[in-house]
Amino acid sequence: MIEVDGGYGEGGGQILRSSLTFSAITGKETRIRGIRVKRPNPGLRAQHLAAVKATSIITSGRLEGAKIGSTEIIFKPGKIKGGRYEFDIGTAGSITLLLQTLIPILIFSNAESYLEVRGGTDVKWSPSIDYFKMLFLELLERRGIRARCEVIRRGYYPKGGGLVRAEVLPSVPRALNFEDRGREKRIWGRLHSNLHEEITKRLIRSIEGIEIDEERSNAISPGIGITLFAEYKRSTLGSCALGERGVRAEKVGRKCQEKLKEEMSSKATLDVHAMDQLIPYISLFGGVAKARELSRHASTNIYVAERFLEKVFKVEGSSEGVIISSKGARL
Repeated sequence: MIEVDGGYGEGGGQILRSSLTFSAITGKETRIRGIRVKRPNPGLRAQHLAAVKATSIITSGRLEGAKIGSTEIIFKPGKIKGGRYEFDIGTAGSITLLLQTLIPILIFSNAESYLEVRGGTDVKWSPSIDYFKMLFLELLERRGIRARCEVIRRGYYPKGGGLVRAEVLPSVPRALNFEDRGREKRIWGRLHSNLHEEITKRLIRSIEGIEIDEERSNAISPGIGITLFAEYKRSTLGSCALGERGVRAEKVGRKCQEKLKEEMSSKATLDVHAMDQLIPYISLFGGVAKARELSRHASTNIYVAERFLEKVFKVEGSSEGVIISSKGARL
């Protein structure tokens, strides 16, 4: 049995989700202790429990301790099964974080998978659905991983109610090599909102020199958000930001653009958030990438990967950022 310290690193939900992913792929029974012990409300919340149960369902796994508030679970995975699945996270729990957990598992299935997921599409502390769809899944597709998603309805905090349909096909990925990003192709953005038109216009005006696509969202809770992309020949950098009550729209737009500029002015081939999300794939299939810094989520994912796969990573720091590489695992 693999023992995982849920309080390692950032000590949040990421270590739980990554442990579920690697447990399902390797078939190794896992005990995760101290789940979210560094959070004000430790233990499993609704969105974490949804990930636990969904992973168990697609692997016909066995669970112990899977309930709201639990700080320890045991998961024994079975065989990964493709097929049609429906998952309802409840309220505004993050759809992108659930898909982040399930997609690497389902590419090891011997059949196509179709998922219908309800919850939050654009919520704090998680990638926006536009970032996930137009950047993260695009990076995977370039390396032979066949997964796509369609947004049927946006979901904002607090009521959620978003609906996303995803398709994941069995895949034989290539190494995820991002050694350089190549020439710049275009910089653009996508804004979504169901707020007053004047608020939308103010946010757009705050972003300088970038073409913005607008979407009038159909969410049941009020919300606004922006995702920016810097596309290069061999990679894409991104940033996203959400509106908040009491925060001016102009501040949201400027913050998002400043984050993108920070990534672009570095030597990174992946932005900080793409790097931490790609760690599981690089550990499994090999690859190399450069980020301007090693985030706590990336460190956590490296820790989890090496609990299941032994030491697979080489991490090198320099004045230009951090380079992470792996030859991949033998499964």
